[in-house]
Amino acid sequence: MLERINPTTTQAWFVLKKHFEEEMNRKQMKDLFAADPNRFETYSIKKDGVLFDYSKNIISDKTIQLLFQLAKECGLDKAIEEQFSGKPINETEGRAVLHTALRNFSGAPVLLDGKDVMPAIKAVLQQMKTFCNKICLKNSTTLHMNCKDATSSFGDCQKCSLSCKKRKLNYKKR
Repeated sequence: MLERINPTTTQAWFVLKKHFEEEMNRKQMKDLFAADPNRFETYSIKKDGVLFDYSKNIISDKTIQLLFQLAKECGLDKAIEEQFSGKPINETEGRAVLHTALRNFSGAPVLLDGKDVMPAIKAVLQQMKTFCNKICLKNSTTLHMNCKDATSSFGDCQKCSLSCKKRKLNYKKR
């Protein structure tokens, strides 16, 4: 299980709070952009057609540094490693979370206790597709439904959208 660390009790939180109160509290967004014409480039990431723009937040390089320190003091790197390695971090159910398995379209195996869970994931997705196609035989409407993963040990919910007219099924995280 993950170590329970209250972020507000860490030294990093204290320093971050002081940084906000003394340096960032009175900053205006327009002034931050005026002071740094490259702010958008500095505080945004674009990868594989997805843009993550955090330039419109009242932050500085120091803020980012302090947030990384907070993450370190809270053990975020260890928690991420435990999630991706299939450790039982779901305290309520005492099992692995493996949310990443539902988003794995790489063809790579996802192992839990030495067993690849991807065949079970693919089977459930195929069942969802078959079910939607049966409902939409001659409809020209769009069907939206929430489907709990039938293997339940993955505990994630997928949104299944089917345009009956096009007979195309798309799976999206809800």
